[in-house]
Amino acid sequence: MGKFYMLNYDSTYGRRNEMYMINANKYQYDSIYKKVNMTRSFNRWIFSILFLTLALPILSSAAIPADLNGSFRFIVWADSRGSSSGVNSAVLSNLSNTANALDPAFTIFPGDLCDSFSTSCINDIWKPALNGNNNNGILSKTFVSRGNHDKGNLGRWQGLWDFSAIANSIGATNYFAQTIDATYSFNYGNSHFVVIDLPSGGVNTMTSAQIDWLNFDLTEAENRLGNTLKHEFIFWHGPVYTVTSNHDSEAPSTALKNVLNSHPLISAGFFGHEHVTVYAHIDNSRVSGITSDFEEFTIGRAGAPAYLVSKPVDFSDNSNAFAVVDVSGNNYTVSIYRSSGSVAYIQTFTESGITPTSLSVSISESPDPVTSGGTSHVTVHVSSGGRNVDGATVDLSVTDGSLSLARGTTNSNGDFTTTYIAPIVTIFTVHTISATASNTGYTSVSGSDQITVNPESSMFVISNDRTYLFTNPWNTMASINRWIDSPDYPFPVQ
Repeated sequence: MGKFYMLNYDSTYGRRNEMYMINANKYQYDSIYKKVNMTRSFNRWIFSILFLTLALPILSSAAIPADLNGSFRFIVWADSRGSSSGVNSAVLSNLSNTANALDPAFTIFPGDLCDSFSTSCINDIWKPALNGNNNNGILSKTFVSRGNHDKGNLGRWQGLWDFSAIANSIGATNYFAQTIDATYSFNYGNSHFVVIDLPSGGVNTMTSAQIDWLNFDLTEAENRLGNTLKHEFIFWHGPVYTVTSNHDSEAPSTALKNVLNSHPLISAGFFGHEHVTVYAHIDNSRVSGITSDFEEFTIGRAGAPAYLVSKPVDFSDNSNAFAVVDVSGNNYTVSIYRSSGSVAYIQTFTESGITPTSLSVSISESPDPVTSGGTSHVTVHVSSGGRNVDGATVDLSVTDGSLSLARGTTNSNGDFTTTYIAPIVTIFTVHTISATASNTGYTSVSGSDQITVNPESSMFVISNDRTYLFTNPWNTMASINRWIDSPDYPFPVQ
C-alpha cells in the first residue's frame, strides 16, 4: 500500500486543501500539528472513523438526478470585472442576492470574472461577491468558464474549481470534460449544457479541437438521450453575433457554423464579452451561413462598464442584469432581471428542432457462408438519422445454430458483436439471424439477415452411378449407416 491523501473541500470558497496524510505501510498519522506512532489495532479504528467521516458527507451530498420530464430553472450572467480590486463587487453581490431569491437549480457564468487573472482576486473578492457577500450559497451551484480577462495559467485556474463535484451535487448527469474545469458538458433534466473555454475572448478564437469536441459532444448527447432530449444550450464568452463596435471583427469560423447547423436542437446560446444586455434571433440574415436558427442572449453586464449596441437586435436594455431561464418540456422562458429585481424582458420559446426517433438496424456476418459446426462473427449496427446510437439494447435469435451472446448493448460506434455457432449439416442450409434494437426515447425496430452453412467435405463414394458426400467427423458415420441401410448399398450386409 502507498500513501492516502485526505482532502478537505472548503465549500465557501471552493478551495481544496490537504489536511493530513496516512502512510499505510508504517501506520503513521501525519497532521499539520503532530506526528504520532500508533498501534496497529488503534490505527485500524481511527482509519475506519476517518473513512466514515469523509465518505458519508460525499454520499449524502449526491443529489437525485433531475427529472427528464420535470421543469427547472437556471441563471446566466457574465462580465463582473470592475473597479473594486478588479471586480465590481457591489453590483455582483446585489445581482447575486436577487438571483438567489429566485432559487435556480444552478447558474452559469461564462467569463471575465476579474479585470485580470488573479487567484487572490477570484478567491478573496469574486467568490464572496458571487455569494452575495453573505454566503447565500449561489457559488456552490455555479459553473464558470474563462473569458479574455481570465487568461492566465490554466493549471492555476483549474485549481480554483471542481465543476464535476458541483454537477454531482445539483443532480446533473453525464458530466464530461474536454479540458478539466474549462471545457465541459453535462445533462440536466431534458436538456444538454455545453461550456467552452475561450481565454482569448472572441468566438473566432475557438480552436478546431474545441469545435470537433463540440460536435462530438452534442452528437453523443443526442444519441444517448434520443427524443427525451428537448434542448441543447451552449455557453462561452464571445457571442456568435457581435453587436458592438468593440468586437465587430469577431465572427464564427465556417467549421463552427457547420457544427451549429448540424444540431437543430440547439435552442439558445448565452454569452458575455460585450458589455450589453441583448437578445437577438440568429439566422442567415444576421450571421451568414447559419441555416439552423437559434436564440442568442448576450448577458455581459454583471458590473462591467457598458458598451453601446451598434447592430440590429430584438431587445436591449442598458442595465446590469442576468437571465433567468425556465425550462418546461419543449418550451423555455427567458426573463431578463435587472439588479433592482425588476423584469426588463420576458419571452417564451418553443424548440422546433427534432431528433430522429426511429432506429435503424443492420446485421452482417463474417464469414458468410460458414462451414458446418464453424463460427461466424456477427455485428449488429444500430443508427438513427445517420448517427450511431450508443447504448441501444439488442436482442437476437437464430432459426438454427446458436449465439455466444443473444443480448447486449451497442458501443459508441453503434455496434454490438456476438458469435454465431453453426449447426452440423450434411447439405448446405440457410438460416436467419434476427435482431431487435431498442433504446429510451426511440421506437424499437427489428431486422434480419440470412447466413449460409455449408457441409464440411470429407470423402466421396461412387456406387451404382451415384456420388455420395460424407462429412466429418460424426456425420460421416451417420451417413454411412444410412447408406448401408439403403437399397443402393452394393455389398452384402453381414
